[in-house]
Amino acid sequence: MKRTYTIVKTLTGKPRKFRKWADYTVGDILICKYLGPIENKFSKEKPNYLVEIYETFLKDKKTQEEWVEGTHVVLNSAGILQRGLSKIAEQSLVQITFQGSNIMKGGNFPGKEAYAVEVIEIREDEVEKDEEGSSHDEVDL
Repeated sequence: MKRTYTIVKTLTGKPRKFRKWADYTVGDILICKYLGPIENKFSKEKPNYLVEIYETFLKDKKTQEEWVEGTHVVLNSAGILQRGLSKIAEQSLVQITFQGSNIMKGGNFPGKEAYAVEVIEIREDEVEKDEEGSSHDEVDL
């Protein structure tokens, strides 16, 4: 009998890109597959998150050009990111939009800067072709 295998999760082998939240610009968008939490060497309690890029909409054009489809990117731990991704299954398609930062007024870290991101689970819709055969992508961002 011939054995068959299904990839569950790639843990090594593909280089990962990292960009700290301070380098993002308000309105930057990542369309990506959520691959799951990964170890954060600075905090055992707060994991980082690994995503695979499908498409980016970044103000930094150099990064936009480097982060092609299939690029693995590590997203630094942030409370709101952790809350959003905890409700989404691994391998899901997500849109992550950077919304800037603000100073926390209460909680455990008053006066500390907190980054705000919006996490939305999305799906890729089939693209209809017009009479000439070209396709039109509709993206409501």
